[in-house]
Amino acid sequence: MPLTFLWPATPSIFISYRREDTESIIGRIDDHLSEQFGRDHVFRDTQIITPGSDFEGAINDALAHCDVLLAVIGPRWAGASKIGTRKIFEPSDVMRAEIEFALAKGMFVIPVLIDQTSMPTSHELPDSIRGLARLQAARVRTDDDFKAHMKRLIVVIEQNTDRGPLRAILRPLERHPLASLAGTALAAVVILTAYFALEREAGEDSKIQAAVQACNRSLTIRCAQAGGVFGAVNALSAIRACNVPILIRSDEPALRWKDIWTTSVFSYQPGGGGPGGGKDDDVLKVGGWGDWYFSLIQFSLPPVQRKPQFAALALYSKESEGASVPINIDRLISRWDFPKGGTLWWKDRPGQRAVTTDPLPAPKKEQWYIIDVTLLVHDWMDGKSENFGLQIRPAHDFGSFVFFVSSDAPDKSKIPRLVYCD
Repeated sequence: MPLTFLWPATPSIFISYRREDTESIIGRIDDHLSEQFGRDHVFRDTQIITPGSDFEGAINDALAHCDVLLAVIGPRWAGASKIGTRKIFEPSDVMRAEIEFALAKGMFVIPVLIDQTSMPTSHELPDSIRGLARLQAARVRTDDDFKAHMKRLIVVIEQNTDRGPLRAILRPLERHPLASLAGTALAAVVILTAYFALEREAGEDSKIQAAVQACNRSLTIRCAQAGGVFGAVNALSAIRACNVPILIRSDEPALRWKDIWTTSVFSYQPGGGGPGGGKDDDVLKVGGWGDWYFSLIQFSLPPVQRKPQFAALALYSKESEGASVPINIDRLISRWDFPKGGTLWWKDRPGQRAVTTDPLPAPKKEQWYIIDVTLLVHDWMDGKSENFGLQIRPAHDFGSFVFFVSSDAPDKSKIPRLVYCD
């Protein structure tokens, strides 16, 4: 039996796009993916459909053999129709059919937003592909950030198509002509190979635990890159790709950092009751139990010469009541303030607009958590929006909580950080 049967298969990727929308960038995306995964594992219409071939049949055959579909979305993704509607709502639209096929098959689907394109909402999609709106999107810019963004996308694909060592071993053996005659020798190959693969996994787990402990003692980019922090996949990928890091503590005077939590029910004033409010203390609460706990953060941008490739908040999630909760991030769109050590009343919260289309993963308690704020920082630096800060909002109020350490905590080793990477 050739040893190649024992290695995980390379994922196959289907690129779904509308020519009049993103044809100028698709070639670059295709080239980067092909360089990483191989030309035979990346499919788009111009490569798989030859003149005179069955267009629909070729598309369906390629999709049937792919693991990942990239739905590349630009400003004209929905398409203009001759009858005054959008192409995406026409049953005969090929791109719509591609996404329908992928969602129905249960493929790993990644919406890829080009430049400043917004993620379409469920109301902007036909019923058959409304599930696309619930998926976490990746962003690829066409400017100098292109290579860094493609690197993050490739890492996401690799991490989400990993079959795991044991599954990678057993699947090809099941198809092997000698499978029905598998005796002692074949069983030994399976068991020993699986054992060593799991041993490698255990070794990796030990390295990650050591990195977590190192970051919990003193947060550094090195221990973060080794797996010592947690967050969304794209944020962790960006941390690993960070070459020239800047790590700034929230007590740095130039940041003029302020943070506070607030809640919709309790006033936390003598006597209780009241209009609802939170406290400027040593934690930032997110979660709820029939009520809502939100946390607000604002900071000044450091005086850097150019926009960072990646910007993030590093927040420490301490032990707290209940399970952890997935979170959403909102852009704040109006001024807000509170007396130092005082209360921000629920009714005085600033206006906000959602940044995340899907919740970020629930933080792991007693571990650093990374929140990607690159797009917010770029917009603030470009003057596209005013920097009023951001809001951390729970995905639900079913009794789950996250207590992040605030900038007012007496133990300064766990106070928030701002991460910049070139």
